[in-house]
Amino acid sequence: MARFHFDVSKATMDLVILVAMLVLCFCISTVKVEAQSLRLASAEVEALKEIATQVGKKDWNFSIDPCSNDTNWATPKSADLPLYNNTLICNCSYPDGFCHVVSIFLKGQDLAGVVPPSAAKLPYLTRVSITVNNLSGPIPGYLGNISTIIYMYALALSDLFATSYYL
Repeated sequence: MARFHFDVSKATMDLVILVAMLVLCFCISTVKVEAQSLRLASAEVEALKEIATQVGKKDWNFSIDPCSNDTNWATPKSADLPLYNNTLICNCSYPDGFCHVVSIFLKGQDLAGVVPPSAAKLPYLTRVSITVNNLSGPIPGYLGNISTIIYMYALALSDLFATSYYL
């Protein structure tokens, strides 16, 4: 059986280790930059803050990224609370490097007022459900400015009407 012997100097080994560490640092920093860019666009965070203020939603925690899938932003389904849903869904596959709000479900949140005008500031929104709340008034025309909305469900028990809008 033949034995091979490699004569590697300490300086060569140190150089190999240094290069390996630099490559590792580069890879980690690249992943960190990519992870940082997969956050909700700041204009949409501001729109969500305005929506919360406009309808009295006090339980959204803006120190947590809305697209993080944290339970603050996506309520797990519960048989105990079938009329409750506090879910915000994002799509993070857009080429601009940001996540965008595509669906908002605010069912049974005891929200009051009118459908918030700031909803029009969510340009990627496709689905909205605002059932079992205390919102009043007609579905506002400014929602027509969001060309991406394909479904909106509103139910007002006080007015005894239920409407699904497929746009």
